[in-house]
Amino acid sequence: MNTQQSIAYTLGATPEVMPYLGRLLADLQALGSSPSLIVDLLRPLGLPPDSRVLDLGCGKGAVALEIAQRLGFQVEGVDGFRPFIQAARRRAKRLRLSGLCRFECADLRDVFRRPETYDVIVLAAIGPVLGDMAQTVGTLRQRVRPGGYLVLDDGFLDPGEGTVPDSYTAYLPYRETVAQMTSFGDRVIHERIFSPDEIRATNAAIYAKIRRRAASIIRRHPAAAEAIQEYLRGQEDENLALETRVRSALWVVKIK
Repeated sequence: MNTQQSIAYTLGATPEVMPYLGRLLADLQALGSSPSLIVDLLRPLGLPPDSRVLDLGCGKGAVALEIAQRLGFQVEGVDGFRPFIQAARRRAKRLRLSGLCRFECADLRDVFRRPETYDVIVLAAIGPVLGDMAQTVGTLRQRVRPGGYLVLDDGFLDPGEGTVPDSYTAYLPYRETVAQMTSFGDRVIHERIFSPDEIRATNAAIYAKIRRRAASIIRRHPAAAEAIQEYLRGQEDENLALETRVRSALWVVKIK
């Protein structure tokens, strides 16, 4: 997939919806993971004050800015969707965090062609853009210093009935997921599996905001109605999967 296809895949959008996506998601600052939860996981690790963090698929920078603000680390955020990066830069400036946070619009896969290494890499809620879990960890760990950490917000298949959307067909049951995650000899030091009720509440709040924005856009752009309604149906299907067949989880992996 090229960059635009990867962005559309990650955000569940068709090419017809992409011009409206920034407005559809305008009321959402954190697009996936809980920034405060990630900070709470990083704080006990005893990382030095000059630690460098890379946030891949950073969206509007919610996680990166929370890390910089509460922990004082240098954070680089990379996302392929320019409106998100522009929003992240504006918020960094408002919070006077531009000295700690740098946001770049780029294909996150291009980052691995660079020689830089980091103390922590965060990959939160963007799906299997880098491949399955083993391929993802294998790619990420190349840019983490020995003894550094990966923070992975992802998921695994839960046995049960119900359709799994195409975006989750590569997911595996829990044991296979963790086996792939640790296949390079690294160690999971923290795991947080979210309950269906937690995910259901989060999904409902997010979807309500998207739906309100969608109604406003359709009133102004009737020709986009069909594409936007299709996007909403896709969000409903994905929410159902996350509340039934896919369990969301947050892992911290220590690189050997």
